[in-house]
Amino acid sequence: MVGPIRLTRGDIMRAFLLGALGVYAPQVLFFNALRFTSASSATVLQLVISPMSALAAVLFKREKATWGKAIGIGSALLGAVLIVGLDGISIE
Repeated sequence: MVGPIRLTRGDIMRAFLLGALGVYAPQVLFFNALRFTSASSATVLQLVISPMSALAAVLFKREKATWGKAIGIGSALLGAVLIVGLDGISIE
């Protein structure tokens, strides 16, 4: 059996900073940005977060590029366009 986990003050501070900068801040910024766009553009943004994250991981060499990932990213992006439609996407 494993004993109790002991956290130092530095561990707690790092966990707090990771939570604040890695979870809270991006969510606040994302939802504030939604106030300045249309509903269809917001939908596209929401739909492409995962495939764009996967694409970034491949581009920054954090993940190995495979045909499966390429097909997954491509189909996710195509699906987002099909759901919203090309006329629903506006970049202004």
